[in-house]
Amino acid sequence: MRADPHKRTWTIKSDGDRMLVSGPVYIPREVDTQGEGAVAEQIEEAAHDWFRSGSATKVDTEHNDIPNGCIIVESYIVRESHPHPDYPPGTWMAVTEIRSDATKADVREGRLNGYSFKGDVERTIHLALIRHPVAGSGTTEKSESGPYPEHEHAAQIQFDTDGKVVPTVTDETFAHKHSVIGTTRTELEMGHAHGIRLVPEY
Repeated sequence: MRADPHKRTWTIKSDGDRMLVSGPVYIPREVDTQGEGAVAEQIEEAAHDWFRSGSATKVDTEHNDIPNGCIIVESYIVRESHPHPDYPPGTWMAVTEIRSDATKADVREGRLNGYSFKGDVERTIHLALIRHPVAGSGTTEKSESGPYPEHEHAAQIQFDTDGKVVPTVTDETFAHKHSVIGTTRTELEMGHAHGIRLVPEY
């Protein structure tokens, strides 16, 4: 588990004291934070090896190798026969139960917002043509945290030639704005942050 402003965000589901987060662990042919990638067959092999190792209860934070009490309760590969609305076939998906109050707070405030897979790899060099958006527009997810009632912000984002977000701000709602430096969540402002929903422009 880690925080990365350029990583796709989790979907958060809370029911009373129970919190579940779901999202992609690895997406085929998508460049990761190490500047590397993998095809669907490699991702499926890694997902199965991970499950066989009994690592579902060994979730840590920022690769510190200290279990944080979270448990992977679902792990699966997206199939063409059962497509996912947001991720391509071959994507490794997971659902995690967040158990400690401290980690729940980190998730709610966006300090933790995605998975990061750690393992041994064999690197090979390939030449690839990478397509990334030049801009994106949309709205933030609604937030009930902080001193304001439930609200959202409009967001317009530009990307540089490396596909990174050009820092910007949302529009103003209830006399405040949020800084935006990534594609998944705004920065914290007035005690709260928002997830971001973007429609990319290529």
